[in-house]
Amino acid sequence: MQDAFGKLRRERPSAKLQITGHSLGAALAVHCALDLIQTFGAFPQPVYTFGQPRVGNDAFQQYFYSSVRTAWRLTHHKDPVPHLPFENWGFHHNPIEVFYNQKQNSYQLCNLSGEDPSCSDKYLLDANVFDRT
Repeated sequence: MQDAFGKLRRERPSAKLQITGHSLGAALAVHCALDLIQTFGAFPQPVYTFGQPRVGNDAFQQYFYSSVRTAWRLTHHKDPVPHLPFENWGFHHNPIEVFYNQKQNSYQLCNLSGEDPSCSDKYLLDANVFDRT
């Protein structure tokens, strides 16, 4: 990826860079954004993730946001992935969460803590992937 990005950067130096990912790809998108900043001085704006698991501790999240500046973490209803790995293991979400209800007809901008108890964190992790509620 670094070779391909380096070539693209040389060919189109003013191109805007956005990074996105879903689930495990969302976790990779976070690390990709930091890698591009550290390797190329490229500043992806914004980073969008969907159903992102926790990818680091508080210090990592502070470093991520001091580097990336604009990143939106979108969550949906009772999706189990944003509950992993567990917070009591030292992991913490990046702060900007946009939480969508079950029908996806409304959303809420959460309190910027990364672990807003009125957003996806209000649900307990449920391994039942056939959610009928």
